[in-house]
Amino acid sequence: MEGNSVRCNYISRDQRAKETIQQLKAAVRQVDEVVLATDPDGEGETIAWHLKETLGLREPKRVVYTEITASAVQNTIAHPRKLDSNLIGARLC
Repeated sequence: MEGNSVRCNYISRDQRAKETIQQLKAAVRQVDEVVLATDPDGEGETIAWHLKETLGLREPKRVVYTEITASAVQNTIAHPRKLDSNLIGARLC
């Protein structure tokens, strides 16, 4: 942690992880918008933040849902939000 910021340096555990990150980076370059969907808790928020940092995302949209049904996914995608810096900060400190 440097002052009020945290630097994220992702180090791939193995070749498969390295390839996955490269595939995600390539996919990000092909789209106008990225929506991150993880668990609705602090850990999920931090995972989304790590993806943002690793993939070099500027302003990803964040959605959460607790059930995987067509209506739940459509509803949450229709109402995205920004990453919650309070949840992220609580997990990184």
